[in-house]
Amino acid sequence: MPNSLPYPGAPAGAESRSVLSIPAFRKLWNSMAFSSFGDWLGLLATTAMALELSNGDYSKANFAIAGVFIVRLLPAVILGPIAGVFADRFDRRRRLLLTLQSQACLLFVFCQR
Repeated sequence: MPNSLPYPGAPAGAESRSVLSIPAFRKLWNSMAFSSFGDWLGLLATTAMALELSNGDYSKANFAIAGVFIVRLLPAVILGPIAGVFADRFDRRRRLLLTLQSQACLLFVFCQR
C-alpha cells in the first residue's frame, strides 16, 4: 500500500545556502557563531582555572569543575522562567550592552589572581 503522506525531499544545496545570501541574517548568524564560540572558550578557561586551582587533587578537581558547571547553568534554570517578563520591559540594546559589560567585568575580576 503506497503511503499517502507526501515526503518532501531534502532541499537542494543552493536553496539551503540562499538564506545566508540575506545580509541581515548573515550578520546575525555570524554574530551568534562568534558569541557562541566565545562562550565555549570562557567555559573552557574557567574549567581549566578550576582544575589548576585544585593543585592536582582529583577529588578537589571534580568538585571544582562540577561547581563551574553548576554556577554556569543555575542562573538559567532559576531565572529563565521569569527573565522573559523583565526582558520585555526594557530596551534591548541597553540591556545587551549592560549584560555584556557586566560579563566582561566579572571575567576580568575572576581571572586576576
